[in-house]
Amino acid sequence: MRDLNTDTFAEQQQQRARTTCIFSFTGGIALLWIAPRYSDMVQCRILNRKSLYRIGKVFIRKTAFLQRSLLSASIVSTNLYVSSANRIIDHSSRRAAADMASPLRSLVEDDERYLKSFQLFLERSSEHQCMHDFIQGILPGELASVGDGKAELNVFGVGSGSGDIDLEMFSQLRQKHPSVTVDNQVIEPSSQQIHNYKVLLSKTPDLDYIKFTWNKNTAAEFEQHWKENKMSKKADFIHMIQMLYYVKDPDATVRFFQSLLDKNGKLLIILVSGRSGWGKLWRKYRRQLCNTEISQCVTTRDIKSGLESQGVAYRSYALPSHLDISECFVEGSEKGELLLDFLTEVLDFSRTAPAELKAGVLEMLRQPDCSVETDGKVIFNNSLEALVLDPLP
Repeated sequence: MRDLNTDTFAEQQQQRARTTCIFSFTGGIALLWIAPRYSDMVQCRILNRKSLYRIGKVFIRKTAFLQRSLLSASIVSTNLYVSSANRIIDHSSRRAAADMASPLRSLVEDDERYLKSFQLFLERSSEHQCMHDFIQGILPGELASVGDGKAELNVFGVGSGSGDIDLEMFSQLRQKHPSVTVDNQVIEPSSQQIHNYKVLLSKTPDLDYIKFTWNKNTAAEFEQHWKENKMSKKADFIHMIQMLYYVKDPDATVRFFQSLLDKNGKLLIILVSGRSGWGKLWRKYRRQLCNTEISQCVTTRDIKSGLESQGVAYRSYALPSHLDISECFVEGSEKGELLLDFLTEVLDFSRTAPAELKAGVLEMLRQPDCSVETDGKVIFNNSLEALVLDPLP
């Protein structure tokens, strides 16, 4: 925005007001006052110097009064306009200053650091264990009815990552449907994760019954491609595990993939629970931490609210999990900094966050709402929740 000199601006506006008053209203008054009298004089043939002088005195007196009144009104209006401009400039300056004061970048902008922090997160948490328990204990019952007797099952993995969880689910699907083949659409935007997935496949035997199709896409790109090509393929099982944080509109994304379910199909969503430490942290620091371009701070509380507002039924399963974040409180700890990056989803949070924000986040992480302290360790509530949806009616 250009820097306005408001004093000069006011003077220019006042000058315009004077000019407008003099020319516009003088012309109008001249017509109102002279025309009737001039007409009368012409008709009576008494257009003389004395008459003109008398009319002119009245005209000047009335015009001067109106000029003063209208000029005062114009100056008031100009002052209001300048005051409004000052408020706009002041608001923009404050907003720009706030933006400059918080140069926080999203962790997802640095793929290498994201993967490094994610790997450390997995080492320090029981997330994969709680997912394993869910896949072994509850998911088989959900998968039993998919396919409706078909010889081939269509599976979509949205945000499959390195494939570890995918292969566990395929194992359960195989046990429930031992004679079927599987057409698996892998939807993953990270080249490195796709590479890791392929390396895992090369080390895993007995997967000949699965055909893999690799889609290096975000969920939004895949949806756009699907609609542009008017694809009609239906899916028997779609899983979206820990990926709705990275879409712009989670509710719309869920609706789209649910619309792809075939008869008896299942859509599995796993996210952090609204009751977890993440949910508490994000509710307090959403404005400072969360990327507005994606739905980074979404929890199952948000997804359930969206489903319920649309009258969509779902089944919910709690997945208790914890994360050791003790290193986050060791000043200068490289691993602690990586964990803080992952917890806040901010790139180099320890180095770039304002001191007040960093102190507030660290204090919040130790609160009973987020963590418990036991045996000298700070254990963060990393609980997840699984939601299972059936096809749209």
